[in-house]
Amino acid sequence: MRNFLSVLLVISFLPGISQIPTVSEFSTANVLPHNTVRGLFLDHEGTLWIGTDNGLVGKFNNQFSYYFEEDGLPANNIWSITEDRHNVLWAGSYGEGIAYKKGNRFLRPEGEKPLVHKEITTLFSHRDYLYVGTSDGFSIVNINSKEVAYSFRLPGKYQLRVHSFFDLNNHIYVITYNTGIFKISMQNDTFKVERVNGKAPFYGATVSDGKLFLSSKNELLSLPLDQLEQHHFDYKRYNSPTVFWDYIETPKNERFGAGWGIFEKTGGLYKITDEARFEKMEYVPSEQVTSLAYNSEFDQLFAGTLDQGLFQINLASPVRFYKSPHHKTLAITFFGNTSARLFNDGAEIGDRIYGNIFFKEKQEKYIQENQHALPRYEDFFYEINYNTPASSIVYYSIKKSDTHIWINTNIGLYKFNRDGNFESYLPLHTLEFDFTPDNRLLETNPYHGVRIYDNEKPLSYTYFPEESAATPTDVVGTLRTKEKTYLLSVFKGLFSYDTRFRSYLDDRIWGEKKLRHITPYKQGIAVSQEFGDIFIIDDSNGFTITDTIRRKEIRGHTIACLNAYRDWLIIITERGMTFWNDDKKIIVDHEQGLNRPIYHSEIYQDTLFLGTDGGEFRVDLQGLLHAQNYLHSVFVSDFFVNGKSTSFGSEKLMLRAGQNNLRFVIGANAHPFPEKLSFQYKLHEDSEWQDLKNQELSVAFLEPRKYDLYLRVYDATTGMELVQKTMEFKIRPPVYLQWWFMQLTATGFIITVMLIYRYKKRSEQKRARKEIAFNRQIEKLKTDALLAQMNPHFIFNALNSIQHLVVLGENDKAASYLVKFAKLVRTNLNNAERTYTSLKEELDYLKIYCDIENERHGNRINIRFDIDPTVDPFEEKLPTMVLQPFIENAFVHAFPPSVEDPELTLTIAPGEAGTIQYTIRDNGVGSNKKSGKSSGTSRGISLIKERLQFLNYNAENAINIAHTSDGTTVSLIL
Repeated sequence: MRNFLSVLLVISFLPGISQIPTVSEFSTANVLPHNTVRGLFLDHEGTLWIGTDNGLVGKFNNQFSYYFEEDGLPANNIWSITEDRHNVLWAGSYGEGIAYKKGNRFLRPEGEKPLVHKEITTLFSHRDYLYVGTSDGFSIVNINSKEVAYSFRLPGKYQLRVHSFFDLNNHIYVITYNTGIFKISMQNDTFKVERVNGKAPFYGATVSDGKLFLSSKNELLSLPLDQLEQHHFDYKRYNSPTVFWDYIETPKNERFGAGWGIFEKTGGLYKITDEARFEKMEYVPSEQVTSLAYNSEFDQLFAGTLDQGLFQINLASPVRFYKSPHHKTLAITFFGNTSARLFNDGAEIGDRIYGNIFFKEKQEKYIQENQHALPRYEDFFYEINYNTPASSIVYYSIKKSDTHIWINTNIGLYKFNRDGNFESYLPLHTLEFDFTPDNRLLETNPYHGVRIYDNEKPLSYTYFPEESAATPTDVVGTLRTKEKTYLLSVFKGLFSYDTRFRSYLDDRIWGEKKLRHITPYKQGIAVSQEFGDIFIIDDSNGFTITDTIRRKEIRGHTIACLNAYRDWLIIITERGMTFWNDDKKIIVDHEQGLNRPIYHSEIYQDTLFLGTDGGEFRVDLQGLLHAQNYLHSVFVSDFFVNGKSTSFGSEKLMLRAGQNNLRFVIGANAHPFPEKLSFQYKLHEDSEWQDLKNQELSVAFLEPRKYDLYLRVYDATTGMELVQKTMEFKIRPPVYLQWWFMQLTATGFIITVMLIYRYKKRSEQKRARKEIAFNRQIEKLKTDALLAQMNPHFIFNALNSIQHLVVLGENDKAASYLVKFAKLVRTNLNNAERTYTSLKEELDYLKIYCDIENERHGNRINIRFDIDPTVDPFEEKLPTMVLQPFIENAFVHAFPPSVEDPELTLTIAPGEAGTIQYTIRDNGVGSNKKSGKSSGTSRGISLIKERLQFLNYNAENAINIAHTSDGTTVSLIL
């Protein structure tokens, strides 16, 4: 390391430290699996790798990853870690060899040649080779093939325990514990090893400023590097406080050594100054520090110990802690170049220190000299116990007048000049005091009124009784400006004094009652409420509240101090400090080292002084408020789809319809104070930002569409923010919503509609054709029925009968016969167009027909119509001419001349279920007639059955014909 121990003239040991940077400890109490840290390494991404005796830990910001044997490590005790030029991480275990990281696992090299030994002590990467030091020799591994290219050990009984490697003019030098220094060179792809020095033992080594520094027990050896190459060893020897195992040099020329005295308690973290002094860093309490790492980007030093885990030291933190021998630092102020501090047990003004005894002696002296001039409680003074011992003195505050420094205690007020010399004591007990704009002492009484003093000796004052509404009572804070002195009451709000007292509450200027802290801010004042709200007030020309900071905007619950620096308001709570202005908000808390309660704040020459337990904090305001921007990138480190880890790249990611339950793990670049980062997200550019907790985003049941993941990270360390579009993805709609499917569906729908239309059209055409054919069939049936009913035989016989009557000269009979016949024909023609007719019309028709047929038979047939009285011939309907064929059949076949006294009866009576039963009975030949029927008769009955079937009658049940020896009976149920 360059310039390391460039001047080693005098070595001395500093007894303590004046300041302490921010220190964070990592151990088994929080994150580490073991408190023994053997190796540290910072990789190219800013991840700190921590080798412990129980696994390997990766620390990136505040995220920790853990690797053990089940993750591929050769063993859980990791002693050394490095990274090759391909950014591949290598880990060496003490006992089981080495492994390299691939993805989230470690793999062991599988070459034919084994390592020279499996107890790994150190790893060193140079060009294409990994140099592996062990407890007995070293091996050289080709990082491309992952195979052992060369191994070396000493012959005989001597062990070659390797401590470290370093490069000098393309030669690798090996530092061993007790066998000296070796040189490795390569000639024609062949490794050559030679011993250059046999000095031992060496525990640690580093190269700086052209010199090799070797740590031995109780001494440090320095050797110019040109002597090393010449194999000439003229060491310079220096006494060392301990054995140094590791070294770090920062770009600011700060040099640190990791010390462990082995069997002596001399170890620890040491800072080596330019004067070659060793300063032990007490903020690292361990005496077994063996490994160091340094982050140059953030100026962070890491110290690994064998007993207390890992320590992280933020060397560049703007917050420094300065120790004090006092238990509490209650207040700090400056008068010109003179500083004044108030402690729990005294005060320090300039270079003078005043303790409890001093303050008690000054009080006692005053009492002796002014025994009869002491303030009395009955005059409404706040009572002083003059018997209070020195050990019980309580210190309240420090205030400045135009000319003096005043210290307030429970035994009185003390006055000092600007050089720190004591001037006077006043026997006044007050919790809050200040000065008027014209520099007069203003004393408040917690139970009575207020006094303004014109003279100290003798005490001369003006008393303002508490009965007046304008008199401040219950005062908890004051502020003196050039124009006014402000007083805050915890119950009655804001008061001020210029030439008179004024109550803002009583004058109805401001209704806030419970106030606590006040400070000048910009051109006005800032006042905090008892419960945390802060009001920015302009009281120069009338009272105006220009802004309000609500408690939810402040980190913490209780405001301890309120201060201001330029345009920044400084709000101090139990959880740290919030720097607030119109543009930014900066947080300072335990991450930067602010980990103690704050009792008082004071700003002097761009430094914020904070009184606390055991000392004070000092904050570099310029460094804090103008810190570099640490934010460079925000990204998705892991992506899960439906609970399954999914790889993704920079191109747009396409997801299926069901892949709509997503989880994103969000990360940012390495940051010195990662707890200060807060994340927000939105999935559309025009959406509102949503807070993101634990750096994880889970969204479920996303609708199919295109999404753009925007991330915003706010850095409360600097008040800066970074907005990036980190991922673009699209969830496809389900198949039934995709354009091609919808188009195909629409096309299919159109085709289906067309097919249905064509089918219906064809069906309609077919039905129409059937209906036409059916109608034609009906017409044919009607015609056939008509033809059947108008039997040609009947017509021929009727006409012959008429002719016969004419020939016989019986013209009247012939005319009557002809009229009946004509009426019958006309009724047939009318009924041929009707499907149904009334029973009355049907009976009229049948009577005419029977008359004509009976005249042809000489009127010898007895025809009778029997109609049940319950049957209404006018209301009942029946199919047209459905009875006539059966009656005609009786006239044609039933009554030959052999039948004596022929009879034909038509009976009409109600049937079951609302039907009418028609019965045609004759006493003709019946079953004695010849078998078979004329074609006309059979055709007529068939037509009747077909008509009844067409009219939805059950033809087989509706017609029943029975032939017996007594005649024929036809029954129709309609």
